Amino acid sequence: MSETTEVLSPAAVAAAVAPVIDRLRLAVASRVPERARDLAVRLNLSPQGLQTLAVLRNAMPDRVVDRAGIDAVFVYTLHQQVEAAVAELVGESLIAAHESGTVALNDRGREVVAELYAVTGLLVDELWADHEDLSNKLAALVHRAVAARRAPGGRPSRSRLRRGNPPVPPPRCSWPNG
Repeated sequence: MSETTEVLSPAAVAAAVAPVIDRLRLAVASRVPERARDLAVRLNLSPQGLQTLAVLRNAMPDRVVDRAGIDAVFVYTLHQQVEAAVAELVGESLIAAHESGTVALNDRGREVVAELYAVTGLLVDELWADHEDLSNKLAALVHRAVAARRAPGGRPSRSRLRRGNPPVPPPRCSWPNG
């Protein structure tokens, strides 16, 4: 494959990748509740409780989060719904609430989050199954952006983000050929 000389700025990379990732995120978010129904039943969680746990897993995979942080994550959800869902997660021993008002996943919560990641991963694989060409292109863009960010100097330079490089999926990824 010959490399072209067209250079992509970080903004161009973000513009190319963001809409595709957002469509995938929305597709996954709309399908996870159905796919995780058995998990919710087994855990005695309401749909709101499961959704809250799914969103919190991104905000606090292994750290303590204060109430302001939770409110920021759920800025478009009614405060009463968030409070009820957090209370439900505490009641089902999935998160620990501290006297300071902070919350954190406990061991059981981390186990459940791992199950949610597995459900989500299978769904993503299904959604991408017919798009190997696109996933390889996106993997290449993301790989180059991450490599450029890690390179000396810490910021992507225009010379590091070029079209035409062969796709290199991240190690142990579930994407095709990865």
